[in-house]
Amino acid sequence: MNHSDNQTVENLSLTMQKRTLVLSAALGCAAIVNWQLLSRLVQFALKNEFASHILLIPFVSAALLIRNRTEIFSRPGFSVLSGVSTSIIAIAALLLPGNAGFGAGGADLLSLKTAAFVTLLLGIFLTIAGTVSFHKALFPLLFLFFMVPIPEVVLKPVVVFLQKGSAEASAILFRLTGTPFLRDGFLFALPGINIEIATQCSGIRSSLALCITCLLGGYLMLESGWKRLVFVLAAIPMAMFKNAVRIVTLSLLAIHVDTRWLTDSGLHHDGGIVFFLLALLLLWPLLWLLRRSERHTPPGKP
Repeated sequence: MNHSDNQTVENLSLTMQKRTLVLSAALGCAAIVNWQLLSRLVQFALKNEFASHILLIPFVSAALLIRNRTEIFSRPGFSVLSGVSTSIIAIAALLLPGNAGFGAGGADLLSLKTAAFVTLLLGIFLTIAGTVSFHKALFPLLFLFFMVPIPEVVLKPVVVFLQKGSAEASAILFRLTGTPFLRDGFLFALPGINIEIATQCSGIRSSLALCITCLLGGYLMLESGWKRLVFVLAAIPMAMFKNAVRIVTLSLLAIHVDTRWLTDSGLHHDGGIVFFLLALLLLWPLLWLLRRSERHTPPGKP
């Protein structure tokens, strides 16, 4: 490499550092201006178990951006028109009247304003980094939308869907274990006990965490878009199966050992991580097969 090439590399590195510094400052200013919204978002995440993942999302996105910063900023530019237009729309939504509280309708307003805040961050990035860098950073940028609390209109049908899937999977597992039962929807009459797969038993928190983990794992370990999609979609039935395994395990322990396993045990209250890890373990062979198929894909083929 000659002196001219070294000078070019140094100039590119300096440009990337300056661009990163300006971008970080702009994003930081946006966060400071909206600190009240972010404070409410943190409080909401701490009080709602299905929103606890929100606290980790910005750190994961930041780590992905830092990890790929050389590639992302290899061809920096500006996209003022698109970026400013996006930012103006986001600011208009952020300025909507109302208090993003936690009462009736408050969570949905918080969702709207959080989505607007994330859109503002994307607009700032697009303005300062340019279209090419924006496209290269698309996944970690869009990943930020997991910060948005799930609106009630979306959350309720999702919970019901998970309840139904968990109930069907539980019925299959009870049959496989030879456990007699009578079923009425989400109610199961078992020997000596009755259980209900209620809303809190839907596994929404761990199911969401599993889907996010698979999405992140697919992005990091797979190259093909459709294979990433297959891996993420596989997390949905796996989430139901994992939840059913937990329900059936606790029920069988309550029937054959002690009923307190179902009401007052560590496995009942804090055992979610055990079954979450079980789901990841069961999904690993699929990820291995998808990765293996990519290694054997001929050059030039998708």
